[in-house]
Amino acid sequence: MKIIEQLNKNKYSNCLFKIILFSAIVHLFFIAIKVITSGNIGLLNYFKIIGLDLFFPKISDSRLSLVIGLIFMGLLYLLFILRQSGSKNIDK
Repeated sequence: MKIIEQLNKNKYSNCLFKIILFSAIVHLFFIAIKVITSGNIGLLNYFKIIGLDLFFPKISDSRLSLVIGLIFMGLLYLLFILRQSGSKNIDK
């Protein structure tokens, strides 16, 4: 994760990174509350969360899209884990 290491060297980009991360966490927190209160699991669709449905309105309509989005999130998670495990500067 060389990009993140470079961001952390500059205090302005580091603050921007932290604001974006905080905003994303708050966003997901509110989505989780809405899912719990409404019972609408479709709100957890990854394509809807990242806003892809603004460009492709029908992408978040089906259950298949929800499953594909969850698989995609899992693959991204694994990719980040594997990339991190290859890095030499990891705090375990």
